[in-house]
Amino acid sequence: MRLLRWRLHPDRRSARHPDRASVAQGDVRLDLHQATRSRQRRAAGGDQEDRQLARGPRAVKGVVDSWNSTRARDGTYAEALHLELLAGALRLARLGFRVHPCAPGGKAPMLRDWPRRASSDAYTITAWWDRYRMANVAVVTGAPGPDVLDVDVRPGGNGFDALEVLRSHGLLAGATAVVDTPSGGQHLYFAGTGRRTSSPAGRFLDYKATGGYVLVPPSQIWSGDDLVGGYRFRAELTGLDTALDWPAALDLLRPPPQPRPAAKPGTRSFGRRVSLWQLAASVRSARAGERNNILFRAGCAARRHGLDLETLREPAREAGLSEAEIDQTLDSAKRMVDRERGA
Repeated sequence: MRLLRWRLHPDRRSARHPDRASVAQGDVRLDLHQATRSRQRRAAGGDQEDRQLARGPRAVKGVVDSWNSTRARDGTYAEALHLELLAGALRLARLGFRVHPCAPGGKAPMLRDWPRRASSDAYTITAWWDRYRMANVAVVTGAPGPDVLDVDVRPGGNGFDALEVLRSHGLLAGATAVVDTPSGGQHLYFAGTGRRTSSPAGRFLDYKATGGYVLVPPSQIWSGDDLVGGYRFRAELTGLDTALDWPAALDLLRPPPQPRPAAKPGTRSFGRRVSLWQLAASVRSARAGERNNILFRAGCAARRHGLDLETLREPAREAGLSEAEIDQTLDSAKRMVDRERGA
């Protein structure tokens, strides 16, 4: 307190050195500004976040360091981008969506436990972007936030064909906003639900719901010193009314069932529903070297389904087995099934 009073009211030594007095008063203003910043950081969990980020993934810290050492040198650009990012986060917060900061130029979350700490509180969001000035903006998906259909574009393909399938069946009518992504894909926004995030295999579509997040405009993606692109709304997001019928979409996108491959010779199996005609045909068509094995399997299947094993004797003769081989094989099949039943 004495030091603060001295700086606000310089004594005779300061009077003899006016330049020192002005510097001292400037230091007071700086100290007060830093104190305000500290209160904001504590409100947003900043002090704890300092320690967490220091121990966090190197990838996130590396992106932040690289960004701060290159693009942030241009103060005009940095300040304009900071204000644009903060405004974008606050616009989503006014809609009741929870947001959180991601690494500048990337997608990695800046906050540990982001699903819990993401917020729609304007004061908390302002404190975050005052601390992480170049952070990208991410919105948590799933109610009370939006569900987002993410159309991917990758070297191996893209999801626009699958998107047209859904559009042709009228499932995309409830999309209230569309965002163009840096990769050339799209984000389609729907009313949030309690469903989990999922993806149909091979369709290049990701359904972002509970447990997920997506970057939102005006976030940018950088690769090294090169700008990959930014997220841009085709139309401003004002509200969400209709949810995507994702179960119906999965039914449309699920690939048709593949025919069951034929069994290899000597490894024939019989399902739950069998008939004597099927078993007899299998035994009759057996080749040399696999006849005993197929007769044994057919005998086990017949025994399990309560069919008469003796009906397999004639097909076994036609396949070329001797009476002794037939008796021994059918007897082995009978004992095997009886052991399974505990008889």
